Amino acid sequence: MPKISFDFDKAIQSLKETQPEPGLESRLIANIQRRPTRITYRLPLVIGVAAAVAAVAVWPTSSSNRAFAQSMDNTLNATCRISKNYDKQGNVVFTTWDFGKKHSSLLVSEKGHVFMERRSDGVNRIAYIDFPNSEKAQRSNPNYIEKYGLFSEIQAMRSQTQYAPPNTIDELIKAYSMTLDRQEPDPKNPGQILYFASERAKTQKNLVFVVDSKTMRVVSVRTPSGHQVYSVEYPESIDPSIFKPELQTVKVNKVFDLPNLKKLAAERIEKGLARKDGITVRLVALDHFGNLWSFWTGSTIDGKMSTPVRFPSLKVGSPFGPSEMTTSYIKSKSPGPGLSFGRLSGMGCEAKVKVGETVDLEIPKGKAYVRFLHLPVMRIATIDNLYVSLGLRHR
Repeated sequence: MPKISFDFDKAIQSLKETQPEPGLESRLIANIQRRPTRITYRLPLVIGVAAAVAAVAVWPTSSSNRAFAQSMDNTLNATCRISKNYDKQGNVVFTTWDFGKKHSSLLVSEKGHVFMERRSDGVNRIAYIDFPNSEKAQRSNPNYIEKYGLFSEIQAMRSQTQYAPPNTIDELIKAYSMTLDRQEPDPKNPGQILYFASERAKTQKNLVFVVDSKTMRVVSVRTPSGHQVYSVEYPESIDPSIFKPELQTVKVNKVFDLPNLKKLAAERIEKGLARKDGITVRLVALDHFGNLWSFWTGSTIDGKMSTPVRFPSLKVGSPFGPSEMTTSYIKSKSPGPGLSFGRLSGMGCEAKVKVGETVDLEIPKGKAYVRFLHLPVMRIATIDNLYVSLGLRHR
């Protein structure tokens, strides 16, 4: 069973960098599992408890622990479930609703700040993540969008990080240094069984899993002193509006519709925005950080991007971008990106002034530049959202 702690800063930074489009929950759990160092009854603790219940779903095959393993399995396989995690003061900080393929979750701080909201009706999903300690450098950019949501289709998403908990009691003990000590009937509630688990470390940390003896489902998790850190309810049904793919708790400045953005990007890239002197501008996009991206065919750039694109009417920063779109990558043995019409060249740069609906762009060709006027700018969350459209392998 996992230690109930994790590096919260690293977890949220990973989530912010990867975006909530694919594998959000698996990433969260993966970060929770990553080298925990201590137990603290704050926000990290309550998130960890949820991972603990997930991890012990495949707990021990030995007969002495089989009943507990069955209770974990019954808990996770319940068709309808509402789970809540609590901080030290007893405030609910993480809530999940599950009803068949429908899922919603809400993560807040002790003071009520919304870190994450996600709602899915089994077909579509909307997700929001906001962590105040990240993106400090970008917040001063005039194009920066501080709060935004991502709308996506579930069947189009793919998880990059699969959570794979240990399969045997030996693996669990080795991986998490915790063990199930004993079980006993709850003296205050005859219909419940108490399972006591402890961390095998110099400073012992313990948790008590409370299981309903009839359904063999976990109903709560608490400390030996009685502080509740996790609870589960099993209602017959849940209000369908809970799963409506709309942000219901937090107000955002913009919602990015990923299916429509990808479709529009693919159309623009295939058709091209403008052609001149053998160069075709395929796409110009501005992400929520304030980075301005341009992609084209007909000329190439070296790996150092020594001849960057120019925006005559804008002040921009130094170039950067996917190495796959440079000649250095083309000369390597690795397969490069490609679309039906060939390879794309491209780069990004920070726009230090407000960007309008269109921009003028100059693309390098040999020792000269080719100018294009009034190119439409697409607004996107991050360039990662368009990796497939750009012919790149998803990172």
